[in-house]
Amino acid sequence: MNARFLLIAVLAAAVGAPFDSASAADELVVYSGRKEMVLKPVADAFQKKTGVQVRLKIGKTSGLANELIQEKTRPRADVFIATEAGVMEVLAKNGVLDAYVSPEARDLEPGFRDREGRWTGISSRARVLRLMKTSRSIWRATRPADPSHIRKWAPAVW
Repeated sequence: MNARFLLIAVLAAAVGAPFDSASAADELVVYSGRKEMVLKPVADAFQKKTGVQVRLKIGKTSGLANELIQEKTRPRADVFIATEAGVMEVLAKNGVLDAYVSPEARDLEPGFRDREGRWTGISSRARVLRLMKTSRSIWRATRPADPSHIRKWAPAVW
């Protein structure tokens, strides 16, 4: 399943989740490192179901994270969707994130969520190592005798 489909599926499931619009604000501000074409349909469905206006601010994850740090005393965003987990750790260490554990995310394994509930992963992606033709001479000169050594970098389950 590709990451884009998974993100859409998770956010679409959130649209189906119970929501008490009487106790919520009139507007939900979402800062996102993801592209607008991915989030807009989900935001529109959420707005239609709840009546809560969704305002998307799309940009690079690192730039939006820097804005969140600067806005720490007067936050403008209600939700932040990042494309990099490391950024969430930086925000957590800077005291920018509030804890919240969604009932739907309670059973996620560690590594897919923060232990203190400050962030939850909504998609994953594979990291691929690819040897390019131009690098083969370097590879031949530096590789160990055992060509299976690269498998030692990955967890045994792979």
